[in-house]
Amino acid sequence: MQRYLWSTALASVLSSACQPPTVTMEKRDSQVLSRAIVIERSESSGADANPQVDNIYQKFPAKFVVFPENRPVPGNPYYFGVAAGSEQPYQIVAPYYIAAVPDFDNRIGAPVFQNRYDEEQFLIKWSEEFVQDTVKVKRLDELAKSFRWQIDSNFVRDEEVVIQPELLANIQPYYKKTQRVLARRFTFLAPGHTQLMPRLDGTEDTIPLVIQEYTLAQIEAGKARYFDPTTGCAKCHAKGALPNLEDAYTRHSSDYLANYSDAQLIEFFKNATFPSGEVFEAVDHVHAFATPEDEQAMVAYLRNQKPSYDKIVELLLDKK
Repeated sequence: MQRYLWSTALASVLSSACQPPTVTMEKRDSQVLSRAIVIERSESSGADANPQVDNIYQKFPAKFVVFPENRPVPGNPYYFGVAAGSEQPYQIVAPYYIAAVPDFDNRIGAPVFQNRYDEEQFLIKWSEEFVQDTVKVKRLDELAKSFRWQIDSNFVRDEEVVIQPELLANIQPYYKKTQRVLARRFTFLAPGHTQLMPRLDGTEDTIPLVIQEYTLAQIEAGKARYFDPTTGCAKCHAKGALPNLEDAYTRHSSDYLANYSDAQLIEFFKNATFPSGEVFEAVDHVHAFATPEDEQAMVAYLRNQKPSYDKIVELLLDKK
């Protein structure tokens, strides 16, 4: 189910080497929909599903979901920054995906795919049959049109992001048929506490934001440390540093890092330990800092990284 959501499909280009060779659609479904809101489910029940039906859309009717990308854990704030005069503004691109997906819940004969090709072929056929259901396609469009953001313009500037379909067509050719992608670019204007409130078809979400103030001096100091060839991060996380692991580049983005407070980020720098207590052991990820000011400078620079959306688009353009 991950590949229904185009951002995850893009991410799969960057992390395909990490995917297991055999997965079930049901497992993927549960992983993705644990972060999604099911808006509407097909009226037909699993008991009524006929496993002999040739039309796979009739066999597995659509359910509608909304999936927010890079959303913090409910109730936790999202951390960003602002710095007067910064050449690179503190931003995030926040996409929401309104999607029609096959309803495998309690269905007889839910497919098990042995490889991505088989899964892809199933989704292509399902999407071709889905678009014949004009009522459901109309409902998908209605849900997308009902989407709204509410922000406090004193803290955040809101602009529409135009999705570039030519970048996506080769990755997921059926996405236009089953998904509507809505994205906004938020630029942070002032320090303080505020919130984003996305609304879809009467369903409202609240995302608390903590916008912290940094200085240009902190950003410059953090940048110098980031690109230090011996003690910095760029040897792994700069664009092109690890050609076979481009995910390292996208992980250092404003939205990924927004899930952690300044103190949590610093703890990770120094001890490679997540807030849960889990230790990151994939690579040597422990860094020493001479002063607390050096630690804070690194946070200021990392929060000033481009949004992951912009970085992924960069990588896709490079591959064209």
